[in-house]
Amino acid sequence: MRYLISSILLMFSFSLSAAEPLQNQKAMQALVETVMKDVGKGNLKDGMERLKPYVLFPVTEMNAQVSQVERQMPLVLQRYGKPVGFDLIKVEEAGNSLIQYAYLQKFEKHALVWRFIFYQSNGQWMLNHWSFDDKVKMLFWY
Repeated sequence: MRYLISSILLMFSFSLSAAEPLQNQKAMQALVETVMKDVGKGNLKDGMERLKPYVLFPVTEMNAQVSQVERQMPLVLQRYGKPVGFDLIKVEEAGNSLIQYAYLQKFEKHALVWRFIFYQSNGQWMLNHWSFDDKVKMLFWY
């Protein structure tokens, strides 16, 4: 009986934390737009929390990545100034199973390019990769 109650509670906690599956591009783009709004306001951790239900890799790995980015942000702000917004740059598809969203996070003096790559399996899209860098010139190279 004790094991049954524990199992039920465990199942209940998983169902509470489960997010709606990403079933189409509209849902993916809405998610990433919300993340970029958070990031643009300086709420990196909140934005990344929104992605966690959709990652294909261990959440502990994502936590480590977020911690590393949080350590880098003061330098970014010092170098580039305050965030002033973001733009969707492009959406690229590779076959039927990969989609990349590229965003420009704008600062007073420069910009960062954010990339979110989703992989489709079993009718659901999952986050396969996310990254950012300051190599804006790469947007113009093929």
